[in-house]
Amino acid sequence: MLPSAYDLKEYYLTPQGEVVARLLLRRFKCFWPTADIKGEVMIGAGYALPYLGPINGPRKTFAVLSGAMGAVVWPVGGPQRCVLSDRGVWPLPASSTDYILMVHELEYAEDPATVLEEAWRILKPEGRLMLVVPNRTGFWSRSEKTPFGHGRPFTTKQLHDLLRDGNFVLEQMSGALLAPPFRHKALSNHVAPFFEILAPLCGAFCGVTVAEASKRLYSPIRGKPKPVAAKQPAVVWAGVPQGNRELL
Repeated sequence: MLPSAYDLKEYYLTPQGEVVARLLLRRFKCFWPTADIKGEVMIGAGYALPYLGPINGPRKTFAVLSGAMGAVVWPVGGPQRCVLSDRGVWPLPASSTDYILMVHELEYAEDPATVLEEAWRILKPEGRLMLVVPNRTGFWSRSEKTPFGHGRPFTTKQLHDLLRDGNFVLEQMSGALLAPPFRHKALSNHVAPFFEILAPLCGAFCGVTVAEASKRLYSPIRGKPKPVAAKQPAVVWAGVPQGNRELL
């Protein structure tokens, strides 16, 4: 059974979840230094809510959750910027987004290629995609007590090939969450950060893989393209007035 948005929200309130968020944020900021984030729009796909707030820069930040996850209110106490949509069919115009942060999304998709196709569609030509997926050879993908123990884990080669086939150029890739998935608060707070220093050198044993990719504008032509019917996204807004439902 895949975790719901409520399950993920509860997980990130646990000691282990707080450490995971802190360690992954450090890795994100290594890939995307705050001073370099100058775009207008950032989208968090999957369940990226614990990470969107601390990443500053874009003027507009939205979260897109799949309908299977369920709705959550985000941000609390302000105008709602969280939308439910079919996975891989997002209510955004083409070439409208500067950054996509994808967490707890690709491993749950029935067809990961469709999700990356949609990410490619909404990214601007200079846009960047950063995603986190469970590492097939790591410890975390074998523990069902964490969100990374559900869904489909990937090897680094599988992720590289998936991005390449989705017309993305892999810019950088690194492992994260090297320490085993400790649930004890003391171990999570003190041991995990120490292990994380070695994570870039021990990618095969890390719990997750973090990758950054850029949009490739040109790809080889493979035969005559088939006509594709336009997708009609099914969108549900939580707590948003009828007249205020446009993302951009």
